[in-house]
Amino acid sequence: MQQQERKDAVNVALGEGLWGFGMGLVAPLTVFPLLLKRLGAGPLELGLFTGVATAGFLLTQPIGTLLFSHGAGRKKFLITYHALVTLSCFAALSAVTLLLGPRGELHRAARWMLIAFYSVNVLGTGVIVSAWQDWVAGLFSAQSRGKAYGMWAGAWSLALAVSAVVAAKVRKGIEFPENYALLMLAAAVVFAVSLVQYSRVSSGHVPEGGYLRPGMRELLGLFARSLRERNFRRYLVGRVLLTLGGGAAGFIAVHFRSAEGGNLSDALIILLGAFLSLPQAAGSYLLGILGDRSGHKAGVLVGATAQLAAIVVAFLGTGWVACALSFAFLGVAAAEAMVSHQNMIFETCPHDRRIAHITVSSLILGPFVAAVFPATGLLIDLFGSTAAGIGLCIVPTALGALWLLFMVREPRQIMLGG
Repeated sequence: MQQQERKDAVNVALGEGLWGFGMGLVAPLTVFPLLLKRLGAGPLELGLFTGVATAGFLLTQPIGTLLFSHGAGRKKFLITYHALVTLSCFAALSAVTLLLGPRGELHRAARWMLIAFYSVNVLGTGVIVSAWQDWVAGLFSAQSRGKAYGMWAGAWSLALAVSAVVAAKVRKGIEFPENYALLMLAAAVVFAVSLVQYSRVSSGHVPEGGYLRPGMRELLGLFARSLRERNFRRYLVGRVLLTLGGGAAGFIAVHFRSAEGGNLSDALIILLGAFLSLPQAAGSYLLGILGDRSGHKAGVLVGATAQLAAIVVAFLGTGWVACALSFAFLGVAAAEAMVSHQNMIFETCPHDRRIAHITVSSLILGPFVAAVFPATGLLIDLFGSTAAGIGLCIVPTALGALWLLFMVREPRQIMLGG
């Protein structure tokens, strides 16, 4: 890494570490599903929330691609916009929880308002995701980007583990609904501090003359150019298969809370969320280094295997040990998604308009990510068993891992655009 790259890597890691701490207070795979369950949510509502939380930002990325030609030089706008959307939404989430939580007759309204405000946050920030990613990715060379991403993803995950302990103590030590309302409000404060830290990151280099904002015809041409790359198309097929299997992740916390999973308490499940975050932290850094040295396909395969292991353990096991192991494997899979997958997208780009390449991958993957959690919820309703719904996710995950192993090549070993 060059000196400026090291400085930016540290500042991004600090910013993401703070953001990870805030997310740990309101974790969408543990805290939020348990809150919705406390308010009487069923599998369909839980699946809808998880789908929005994990994929909503993908659905609005094309809007940002039409608005922005690149992310470099737009730091001030990106940070200000992010603050306006996220801080206001989490303040609203806190207020809804505090005011409607004690009133049982309003729990249905509370659930849908929570899902709605969270959706506004995710969909709203999705508009700037491509520009934000392009800004940060452009700060580092291909030879150092993996390590930089590993640093910030590791910091994010480590902070997430610490805040999972804090969230568990708040959940156990304070009565409902004040406990969850306090977590939402505290998250908003931490997010604000994170964005202030991000203001210390470089604005990035804008090419001389800049980029013209693409029109619709040019944008579609860039999409087509990306999709003409056979290896990129094959990679997307593998990600779709993994996505179909990933629907299990939204129900693992609820599964271990049920009799099928061992009747674990809410506070214990939130605490065990640290077992998700610690492997994610270590895995992020190690996968980043591995990717810089040998390419990121190896990390993608590690993540696919970890996702498969997480689902198998949740399907077959019960009790806190199985819960911890399942979360740990999910953590490794999450590290791969944040580091190896993101770098695979960057390195499969066959042209110099990376923001368009990021967007077309999101357009293809987004609907699957958004639909898989409600679909898994419907399967759970159909079979009457959370374990059965989780078990069905083994098949597409295994197929995805095999497809990526045999059908996708390491991008650094081929000539793109040829």
